[in-house]
Amino acid sequence: RQQHGGPVAAVLLAARRLGGEGVRVIDYTNSGAVTGDHSEVVGYLSALVYSTRAIPAKKETARTPTKAEAAELTDDDKQLLKRIAREAIEAAFAGREYHPPEHPRLSVPKGVFVTLTLDGALRGCIGVIRARLPLSEAVAQMAVEAAFHDPRFPALTKEEFERIDIEISVLSPLQRVHRVDEIQVGRDGLMIKLDMHSGLLLPQVAAEHGWDVKEFLEQTCLKAGLPRQAWKDRHAEIYRFSADVF
Repeated sequence: RQQHGGPVAAVLLAARRLGGEGVRVIDYTNSGAVTGDHSEVVGYLSALVYSTRAIPAKKETARTPTKAEAAELTDDDKQLLKRIAREAIEAAFAGREYHPPEHPRLSVPKGVFVTLTLDGALRGCIGVIRARLPLSEAVAQMAVEAAFHDPRFPALTKEEFERIDIEISVLSPLQRVHRVDEIQVGRDGLMIKLDMHSGLLLPQVAAEHGWDVKEFLEQTCLKAGLPRQAWKDRHAEIYRFSADVF
Protein backbone atom coordinates (compact mmCIF):
# COMPACT_ATOMS: atom_id res chain seq x y z
CA ARG A 1 0.00 0.00 0.00
CA GLN A 2 1.32 3.45 -0.86
CA GLN A 3 0.52 6.18 1.62
CA HIS A 4 -0.36 9.68 0.36
CA GLY A 5 2.74 11.81 0.13
CA GLY A 6 5.09 8.82 -0.07
CA PRO A 7 7.84 8.11 -2.65
CA VAL A 8 5.46 7.44 -5.56
CA ALA A 9 3.68 10.73 -5.01
CA ALA A 10 7.01 12.52 -4.88
CA VAL A 11 8.11 10.93 -8.19
CA LEU A 12 4.83 11.86 -9.91
CA LEU A 13 5.04 15.43 -8.60
CA ALA A 14 8.61 15.77 -9.89
CA ALA A 15 7.57 14.35 -13.27
CA ARG A 16 4.71 16.85 -13.45
CA ARG A 17 7.06 19.74 -12.78
CA LEU A 18 9.39 18.49 -15.52
CA GLY A 19 6.53 18.61 -18.04
CA GLY A 20 4.88 15.20 -17.65
CA GLU A 21 1.26 15.15 -18.88
CA GLY A 22 0.12 11.60 -18.26
CA VAL A 23 0.94 8.15 -16.88
CA ARG A 24 0.67 4.84 -18.72
CA VAL A 25 0.81 1.63 -16.66
CA ILE A 26 3.21 -0.88 -18.18
CA ASP A 27 2.71 -3.76 -15.77
CA TYR A 28 1.41 -4.58 -12.30
CA THR A 29 1.88 -7.59 -10.04
CA ASN A 30 2.26 -8.43 -6.38
CA SER A 31 4.18 -10.80 -4.17
CA GLY A 32 1.27 -13.23 -4.10
CA ALA A 33 2.03 -14.20 -7.68
CA VAL A 34 5.22 -15.79 -6.37
CA THR A 35 4.19 -17.04 -2.91
CA GLY A 36 0.59 -17.99 -3.69
CA ASP A 37 -0.51 -16.19 -0.50
CA HIS A 38 -2.72 -13.21 -1.42
CA SER A 39 -3.79 -12.35 2.15
CA GLU A 40 -1.00 -9.81 2.56
CA VAL A 41 0.93 -8.72 -0.48
CA VAL A 42 3.39 -6.13 -1.66
CA GLY A 43 2.49 -4.57 -4.99
CA TYR A 44 4.89 -3.77 -7.86
CA LEU A 45 4.00 -1.26 -10.53
CA SER A 46 5.92 -0.12 -13.59
CA ALA A 47 4.63 2.95 -15.35
CA LEU A 48 5.69 5.46 -17.96
CA VAL A 49 5.30 9.20 -17.40
CA TYR A 50 4.98 10.92 -20.76
CA SER A 51 4.53 14.27 -22.42
CA THR A 52 3.39 15.21 -25.91
CA ARG A 53 5.47 18.37 -25.77
CA ALA A 54 9.19 18.56 -26.47
CA ILE A 55 11.00 19.19 -23.22
CA PRO A 56 14.05 21.38 -23.76
CA ALA A 57 17.32 19.86 -22.65
CA LYS A 58 18.91 21.39 -19.62
CA LYS A 59 21.35 24.02 -20.76
CA GLU A 60 24.91 23.34 -19.71
CA THR A 61 26.50 26.32 -18.06
CA ALA A 62 30.20 26.89 -18.59
CA ARG A 63 32.36 26.44 -15.50
CA THR A 64 33.88 29.67 -14.34
CA PRO A 65 37.66 29.28 -14.60
CA THR A 66 39.71 29.71 -11.45
CA LYS A 67 41.91 32.77 -11.04
CA ALA A 68 44.98 30.64 -11.77
CA GLU A 69 43.44 29.18 -14.92
CA ALA A 70 42.37 32.61 -16.15
CA ALA A 71 45.93 33.89 -15.74
CA GLU A 72 47.54 30.86 -17.40
CA LEU A 73 49.17 31.66 -20.73
CA THR A 74 47.84 29.92 -23.83
CA ASP A 75 49.97 28.86 -26.78
CA ASP A 76 48.69 31.91 -28.66
CA ASP A 77 49.69 34.16 -25.75
CA LYS A 78 53.20 32.72 -25.82
CA GLN A 79 53.55 33.22 -29.56
CA LEU A 80 52.39 36.81 -29.16
CA LEU A 81 54.96 37.44 -26.42
CA LYS A 82 57.75 36.10 -28.63
CA ARG A 83 56.54 38.37 -31.43
CA ILE A 84 56.50 41.32 -29.00
CA ALA A 85 60.11 40.60 -28.01
CA ARG A 86 61.25 40.49 -31.63
CA GLU A 87 59.29 43.59 -32.65
CA ALA A 88 60.69 45.53 -29.67
CA ILE A 89 64.26 44.76 -30.78
CA GLU A 90 63.41 45.69 -34.38
CA ALA A 91 62.00 49.02 -33.18
CA ALA A 92 65.18 49.69 -31.18
CA PHE A 93 67.29 49.14 -34.31
CA ALA A 94 65.04 51.63 -36.14
CA GLY A 95 65.26 54.17 -33.32
CA ARG A 96 61.52 54.32 -32.72
CA GLU A 97 59.33 53.76 -29.70
CA TYR A 98 57.50 50.48 -29.38
CA HIS A 99 54.20 49.83 -27.60
CA PRO A 100 53.07 46.21 -27.39
CA PRO A 101 49.47 45.37 -28.36
CA GLU A 102 46.96 45.32 -25.53
CA HIS A 103 45.82 41.92 -24.30
CA PRO A 104 43.92 41.12 -21.07
CA ARG A 105 46.07 38.19 -19.90
CA LEU A 106 49.29 39.97 -20.83
CA SER A 107 48.39 43.07 -18.82
CA VAL A 108 48.96 41.26 -15.51
CA PRO A 109 52.27 42.28 -13.88
CA LYS A 110 54.73 39.38 -13.75
CA GLY A 111 58.45 38.84 -13.40
CA VAL A 112 60.09 37.75 -16.65
CA PHE A 113 63.48 37.04 -18.23
CA VAL A 114 64.27 37.23 -21.94
CA THR A 115 67.16 35.07 -23.14
CA LEU A 116 68.79 35.44 -26.56
CA THR A 117 70.89 32.65 -28.05
CA LEU A 118 72.93 32.60 -31.24
CA ASP A 119 73.85 29.23 -32.73
CA GLY A 120 73.06 27.65 -29.36
CA ALA A 121 75.29 30.00 -27.36
CA LEU A 122 74.07 32.62 -24.91
CA ARG A 123 73.96 36.09 -26.48
CA GLY A 124 72.12 38.05 -23.81
CA CYS A 125 69.81 37.51 -20.86
CA ILE A 126 68.15 40.22 -18.80
CA GLY A 127 65.04 40.13 -16.66
CA VAL A 128 62.99 41.65 -13.91
CA ILE A 129 62.30 39.54 -10.83
CA ARG A 130 59.51 41.47 -9.16
CA ALA A 131 56.16 41.84 -10.89
CA ARG A 132 56.01 45.59 -11.46
CA LEU A 133 55.13 45.95 -15.17
CA PRO A 134 52.38 44.39 -17.28
CA LEU A 135 53.83 41.20 -18.77
CA SER A 136 53.72 42.44 -22.37
CA GLU A 137 55.61 45.64 -21.47
CA ALA A 138 58.11 43.74 -19.33
CA VAL A 139 58.87 41.37 -22.23
CA ALA A 140 59.38 44.27 -24.65
CA GLN A 141 61.72 46.09 -22.27
CA MET A 142 63.73 43.03 -21.25
CA ALA A 143 64.15 41.96 -24.90
CA VAL A 144 65.76 45.32 -25.68
CA GLU A 145 67.91 45.13 -22.53
CA ALA A 146 69.10 41.62 -23.40
CA ALA A 147 69.92 42.67 -26.96
CA PHE A 148 71.77 45.89 -26.24
CA HIS A 149 72.59 46.26 -22.55
CA ASP A 150 73.74 42.93 -21.15
CA PRO A 151 77.19 43.94 -19.81
CA ARG A 152 78.63 40.53 -20.67
CA PHE A 153 78.18 41.05 -24.42
CA PRO A 154 78.52 43.78 -27.05
CA ALA A 155 75.31 45.19 -28.48
CA LEU A 156 73.49 42.86 -30.85
CA THR A 157 74.10 43.54 -34.56
CA LYS A 158 71.44 43.48 -37.27
CA GLU A 159 73.13 40.49 -38.88
CA GLU A 160 72.99 38.58 -35.59
CA PHE A 161 69.38 39.62 -35.04
CA GLU A 162 68.35 37.67 -38.13
CA ARG A 163 69.70 34.49 -36.54
CA ILE A 164 68.90 34.77 -32.85
CA ASP A 165 66.51 32.52 -30.94
CA ILE A 166 64.37 34.10 -28.25
CA GLU A 167 63.42 32.29 -25.05
CA ILE A 168 61.03 33.82 -22.51
CA SER A 169 60.75 32.73 -18.87
CA VAL A 170 57.68 34.00 -17.01
CA LEU A 171 58.35 33.78 -13.28
CA SER A 172 56.10 32.78 -10.43
CA PRO A 173 56.24 34.83 -7.21
CA LEU A 174 59.34 34.24 -5.05
CA GLN A 175 59.03 31.82 -2.13
CA ARG A 176 61.43 31.94 0.81
CA VAL A 177 63.39 28.69 1.28
CA HIS A 178 63.72 27.61 4.90
CA ARG A 179 65.13 24.12 4.26
CA VAL A 180 67.40 23.05 1.41
CA ASP A 181 65.30 19.92 0.82
CA GLU A 182 62.49 22.20 -0.39
CA ILE A 183 64.50 22.88 -3.56
CA GLN A 184 63.83 20.68 -6.59
CA VAL A 185 66.20 20.83 -9.56
CA GLY A 186 64.32 21.19 -12.83
CA ARG A 187 61.31 22.77 -11.16
CA ASP A 188 62.85 25.64 -9.20
CA GLY A 189 64.98 28.62 -10.02
CA LEU A 190 66.99 30.19 -7.19
CA MET A 191 67.79 33.65 -5.92
CA ILE A 192 70.24 34.35 -3.10
CA LYS A 193 70.63 37.64 -1.22
CA LEU A 194 73.36 38.39 1.28
CA ASP A 195 74.46 41.83 2.38
CA MET A 196 74.61 43.96 -0.79
CA HIS A 197 74.88 40.94 -3.11
CA SER A 198 72.15 39.08 -4.96
CA GLY A 199 72.13 36.57 -7.78
CA LEU A 200 69.55 34.54 -9.67
CA LEU A 201 69.61 31.45 -11.87
CA LEU A 202 66.61 30.24 -13.88
CA PRO A 203 65.22 26.70 -13.41
CA GLN A 204 66.47 25.48 -16.80
CA VAL A 205 70.10 26.37 -15.99
CA ALA A 206 70.53 23.72 -13.31
CA ALA A 207 68.79 21.09 -15.44
CA GLU A 208 70.92 21.88 -18.50
CA HIS A 209 74.17 21.55 -16.51
CA GLY A 210 73.12 18.47 -14.54
CA TRP A 211 73.69 20.12 -11.16
CA ASP A 212 72.41 18.71 -7.91
CA VAL A 213 70.87 20.99 -5.28
CA LYS A 214 74.23 21.73 -3.60
CA GLU A 215 75.87 22.68 -6.90
CA PHE A 216 72.86 24.78 -7.82
CA LEU A 217 73.17 26.73 -4.56
CA GLU A 218 76.92 27.19 -5.05
CA GLN A 219 76.54 28.42 -8.61
CA THR A 220 73.83 30.86 -7.54
CA CYS A 221 76.22 32.21 -4.91
CA LEU A 222 78.93 32.67 -7.57
CA LYS A 223 76.40 34.46 -9.79
CA ALA A 224 75.82 36.86 -6.89
CA GLY A 225 79.54 37.50 -6.53
CA LEU A 226 79.67 35.53 -3.28
CA PRO A 227 81.83 32.61 -2.11
CA ARG A 228 80.45 29.16 -3.01
CA GLN A 229 79.46 28.36 0.57
CA ALA A 230 77.74 31.68 1.24
CA TRP A 231 74.31 30.02 1.08
CA LYS A 232 75.12 28.47 4.47
CA ASP A 233 75.49 31.91 6.09
CA ARG A 234 72.69 32.40 8.61
CA HIS A 235 72.02 35.85 7.16
CA ALA A 236 71.66 34.57 3.59
CA GLU A 237 68.18 34.76 2.12
CA ILE A 238 67.36 31.98 -0.35
CA TYR A 239 64.28 32.13 -2.57
CA ARG A 240 62.89 29.67 -5.09
CA PHE A 241 60.49 30.18 -7.96
CA SER A 242 59.13 28.32 -10.97
CA ALA A 243 59.06 29.55 -14.55
CA ASP A 244 56.93 29.01 -17.63
CA VAL A 245 59.66 28.74 -20.25
CA PHE A 246 58.98 28.99 -24.00
